[in-house]
This record gives sequence, C-alpha cells and structure tokens, in this order.
Amino acid sequence: MVMSLAMVTRTLCTLTRCSRILQCVTCRWKGTAHVDSLFSTPSCRGFASTSSLTVLVRRFSLCFSHRSLNRSRFSVNKIALGGVKYSHMQSRSSSERGQGNHYQDDAHVQSSLQQFSVWLEHFDDLINSHSDRCLEEAEWQRFRAERLAEYPSRELSIDGIVMKKCLGAKRYRLGKSYIAYLKGRQQQANLAALVHYVALCGECYDLSSQEEIFSLFDELKSRYRVLDVMSCDLLIRGMSKTDRWKDCLWLMEMMKLSSEVTARAYGLVVAAAFRNNEIELGWKLMTETVESAMTPTAEVFMEWVRLCTEARLSGNGKSEAMMDRLLQFMRIHRLFIPVEAVQSIQEWFQSDLIHSWKGKFAAVSKKFRYISAIHSR
Repeated sequence: MVMSLAMVTRTLCTLTRCSRILQCVTCRWKGTAHVDSLFSTPSCRGFASTSSLTVLVRRFSLCFSHRSLNRSRFSVNKIALGGVKYSHMQSRSSSERGQGNHYQDDAHVQSSLQQFSVWLEHFDDLINSHSDRCLEEAEWQRFRAERLAEYPSRELSIDGIVMKKCLGAKRYRLGKSYIAYLKGRQQQANLAALVHYVALCGECYDLSSQEEIFSLFDELKSRYRVLDVMSCDLLIRGMSKTDRWKDCLWLMEMMKLSSEVTARAYGLVVAAAFRNNEIELGWKLMTETVESAMTPTAEVFMEWVRLCTEARLSGNGKSEAMMDRLLQFMRIHRLFIPVEAVQSIQEWFQSDLIHSWKGKFAAVSKKFRYISAIHSR
C-alpha cells in the first residue's frame, strides 16, 4: 500500500506525542544521513515519500533504530534499497518477530547501505573528473544508463543525486547541462532535481540569472501545493539571493507546517533582509532563530558587520551604535558564533583608526572562537 499524505500526518501526530519517550532511545541506525542520500520523488502532489521520512527524523533530531521505525509501521528496508513506496506493515510484537530476525534485518540494511555508498562513488568520480563545464547529451546518457544498469530501482532518485553532487561541488555548468539533457529527452525533472538546481543557481549566482531562478520557482509552486522542509530549505538558498527574496518568508511558513525552520534558512533570509535594508525584519528573524535554540549563521553576522562598515564610511554616526546592538544581542543570548564572524568583527574594530582597537582570540573549541578582549590602546 502506498503511504498517503493522511497517513504521514497521522504518524507525525503520533510521534509528536511520543517524542519525549523516543528521545531516550539509544539508536544504532542513523536515518538522516541515509535518507538525505535518497531522492525518490513520486509523481504525486503533497509530501514525497523520502522527504516525509526526512521530516520525521529531523523533527525530533533523532536517529531512529530499525526497530523504532518498525514500531512506527514503516518499512525502512525500502528506503535503504532506494525504493519509492513504503509498505504499510502489519503491527507485530517483538516476541512474535523474534530477536534474531531483528538483527538479521539490521545486518541486511547495513549491507544495502554499504552497496549504496559504493554506487555513489561513481557520482563523485564524475564530478571530480570534470571541471565546471557542460557535458554533451551523449555523455550524460551513457553515465545514466551505466548507473541504472547496476540499480534499475533508482531511476526516480538518480536525477536528485546528480544535482546534489553538483551543488556540493558548486558545478553550475555541469548541473545546467544535466537539466538541459533531461529537457532534451522530453523528461520532466523531478522535485529533488529542481530544488537542488535552484540552490545551485543561488550558490553560483554570478553565473546564473534571476530569471532562471524565478522560472523554476514559479514552476514548482504551480506543480506542488505542499513542499517538504528540505525542498523549502533548498529553494531559500536560491531565492534569498534575488530581488524576490521575500518569497522566502512564504517558504518559511510552509516549513513550520510540518517541522521547524532550519538555521541555514533563517540565516539566509536574515542576511537578505539586512542586505535589502529591511533591518527590523532581519532582527525579528534573528530573535526567532535564538528562541528556537539555534545559533545564527556566520553569514548573518558578516552581513551586519558590512552594514556597520558602510555606516562608518558614510559618516552618519550610527556605526558604533549598530555594532553595540550586535554585541549586546550576543551577550544577552550568550552566543558563541562561528570564527569567520568573529574575525569580521575583529577586522571592523581594528580598522577604526581613531580608537586603535585591538582584539585577542581565546580558543573555546575546535569549531568556534570568541574575542576575549577588545580594548583601545
């Protein structure tokens, strides 16, 4: 039986009620990493099957074990094998199934995931062996045929995987040529491929165009009434760089329907608000970020520091007040921000020729640092 949107909604509600109990589970099967590698998008409206399970996993920030997912009446084996339909399993108790079957299932899933990792290496080889150039249709056809000959069941997921790899390596021309190849075959690219391509256009904004992003975004809005969290996050990566960045607010509201807005999405929209002089909107979203127990991304702080620098150069006398607002926000919410953001703040202070500020670093962890002292000489 194909899992319908109603079934997903009911399961979400059930897991919401049980989330505190599930947080105590020590898990062996790390679902998010594997689900994110699969982009099987059924030709139906609403939630895609893979994306729906991603929502469930990300919603509670859990790594569900195979047994936990069985209790939720999902077939995890179908995901591990790259399937696009989820069997509606009949509920059976652990005593009926037997402990041995459980471990056999886990071993089978682990073996399948290892095979899938080997299969993905061919995609990495393709991306790394070519510079960012357009491939001919014949080259894409040969690569696609070879991969599907190994695993025919992944026909619906292969397009999304190609575009994800292009996005990770920022190969805009390579990704663009793949979309052109799909159109040349009169084949409609699926949701996963298109949202990753929109994100790629945003990451390589100097090579793409606003019109291209707008066209894809409007097409997806007309095709899908509901988008999952991952798709919204990827669309924000593209739309936040354009003049229609406020459409990201609509995407954020859609993310809240089924889960939470991601820290990256918040960061991109806040930075876009600052960049487009929507200051109070940006600070409102900054507050929402920390209230959701997330730290704003480095891009947010660096964009605000850029505004402080512009204010200093314009001589309007607001520069120090703006920087003080940022530092007070960090103090109130006890934020430990990324080192790139700290360096930009340090550079702002040390570029002040009047006060001759100096900043010193003190290590806190491998990922983050903070300025231990900023003082005037």
